[in-house]
Amino acid sequence: MNNLDGLIETLARMPPKAGRAGIIVRLSLGLLIGTAGAAAFLLVADGLFPTGGHDGRSGASIVKLVYSISLATMAAILLVQFASPELKPGKRHLFAMTPVAVMAMIAMAELFASPPSEWMTLMFGYGVSDCVTSVLVAAPPIFAGLVWSYRKLAPADVQLTGAAIGALAGAVSAALYAIVSGDASICFVFIWFSAAVVATSVIGGLLGNIFLRW
Repeated sequence: MNNLDGLIETLARMPPKAGRAGIIVRLSLGLLIGTAGAAAFLLVADGLFPTGGHDGRSGASIVKLVYSISLATMAAILLVQFASPELKPGKRHLFAMTPVAVMAMIAMAELFASPPSEWMTLMFGYGVSDCVTSVLVAAPPIFAGLVWSYRKLAPADVQLTGAAIGALAGAVSAALYAIVSGDASICFVFIWFSAAVVATSVIGGLLGNIFLRW
């Protein structure tokens, strides 16, 4: 058993053979395949069950897409870093929370600039169930594509890596939903897009122990 433990420890210190460029290419391929499946699902679902029209909040529509892409970018950066077995997660990875902090400030500014009578509408009035359900249902193809990409890599922490994969899948799914859905307030986007991505991240962390362990 000691020899086996030593072999595993030695292998864990070895960097992936593909190098960082190879890791990025492999992750991009898995992300592309998964995103295509998620996009096809959302387009069909939007045709069958329209998600709503526009109410003039074009600025908020742009913000929700930018927010989703920002979350996806942060998760993707973490995934590239986690692919190296010798790189342990640390406080420096808290930079991934930057889009959340910025969006929280914008959402609070929108909320306090509006009359209290509109607060409930700003936070809940744009289809909570449609938003969260669409993101959660469209994320699995993306998650599967990214897991396939990671199968030949050697992350040091499979649970945390799974959470990052889940976050990336949820964020990309949210970006796709932002394209096909109607307008929404910034408060709504911050609360429910964030909640959906957190949910996919938690699920990804749980599944990471199953699909990423080697």
